[in-house]
Amino acid sequence: MTHPTTDSLSLLAELSHQTPPVPVLVFTSHDRLADRLEVAQLGGHGFLPEIRGV
Repeated sequence: MTHPTTDSLSLLAELSHQTPPVPVLVFTSHDRLADRLEVAQLGGHGFLPEIRGV
């Protein structure tokens, strides 16, 4: 997962520690189980992989 100006996973972790926590939904072209688990562990509220061929 990439972002032009920051590491997206670091941003996700930072947002999950805000008070009140900011709900984050991750849109990505990656659809690996490891990515889904990492997003969940860092506080992501959802993970939507890109649907190709639509």
